[in-house]
Amino acid sequence: DNTVRVWSGDTGAHLATLRGHASVVMCLTVGPDGTVYSGSFDNTIRVWSNDWAAPAARTLGGHTDTVRSLALSRDGHLYSGSWDKSVRVWAVRDGAHLRTLEGHTDKVTSVVVGVTGAVYSGSRDGTVRVWRGVDGACVALLQTAGTVYTIA
Repeated sequence: DNTVRVWSGDTGAHLATLRGHASVVMCLTVGPDGTVYSGSFDNTIRVWSNDWAAPAARTLGGHTDTVRSLALSRDGHLYSGSWDKSVRVWAVRDGAHLRTLEGHTDKVTSVVVGVTGAVYSGSRDGTVRVWRGVDGACVALLQTAGTVYTIA
């Protein structure tokens, strides 16, 4: 139904339904301040403040296909992996697009930020790319036997 639903982990009560995406929501991440980030088949990321009665505070556009994975870094960046074969880097503070990480030859399925700040992206091309968070340089390419569906 193209929505994000918020539930209380303590009581199980439904707290809010966040509406705004034009298609199916594929991924979520939540910041330390309660901000919710959602990625969708509509190729966008919605940023929802923790005032769930308000509409999305911001829409981040630029991907040309489904946004499949989101990850937040400790240094204030949001990483979005897309079926357009790219990972985009956004400033959490203002939503500015900072850079696009390119190199995958098929859909990006998973993005994770490691404890050292390195960014890992998995793809249907059977690879995991390791990116330096500071400048976005690809520092390693790990080959697998098939599609990488998720990274932890």
